[in-house]
Amino acid sequence: MPATTKGIKADSIRQPEESGSVDRFGVHSLTRVEAVPANDFTRLLRALYTVHEEFPAMAVARVQWEKPRQWAGQFYRVTYIYEGFINALPQPTYEFSGALSEEPIETHEDFEEFAGTPAEPVNGAVYLDPETGKVTEDDDTGVFSEFGVSGTKAGVSSYASPGGLWTETRYSINEPNELGDLGEIDTPNGNPPNFSGRNWLLWDISFRRRGFIYEIRISWKLSGRNGWDEDIY
Repeated sequence: MPATTKGIKADSIRQPEESGSVDRFGVHSLTRVEAVPANDFTRLLRALYTVHEEFPAMAVARVQWEKPRQWAGQFYRVTYIYEGFINALPQPTYEFSGALSEEPIETHEDFEEFAGTPAEPVNGAVYLDPETGKVTEDDDTGVFSEFGVSGTKAGVSSYASPGGLWTETRYSINEPNELGDLGEIDTPNGNPPNFSGRNWLLWDISFRRRGFIYEIRISWKLSGRNGWDEDIY
């Protein structure tokens, strides 16, 4: 129960209850409750990112308040949630999310083995001359069109290619410095899975402030079988 003060401006009264927690990334949260005199509420309300007096690497991230009936309307009950770290910045965490994407069948690395060439097509592969639109056996001009109805691969026009995202979540007292590399071929941090013949593209960067620190998420996208084109990326 907060003490009452008459005739002078009172300071906020820190309440006995205080609690803390650590999330799965290693970020500390601390909850403090204060009784703030109603007649001086706007002056005494702590601003976001106010640093904690005892833990200088933690700052106010969220604020909630109410005016309890049992406090006779003289005080607001204000709950401050501080976020940051007490001893050291959390270690980065990593996760991989794999998925399949649909790619043109002619981009398959073993395409020639199951489709042949214009001069020697297999499995009913059809090659056309782009100028005439007619079937051709000329390896210099022939372009794959489809697998004909007579072959074992009739109707096949695409294949499922494995891909995925490698994501780092880290914390820093500064904003990320990788923004200028977004969309470029890059070597991911951490220890991503190894896929022979493939490389990674810096795909996504997001960050938000959590009290004293910045939560930074960076994702790298796995290339197709031939890697990201260095002339483009």
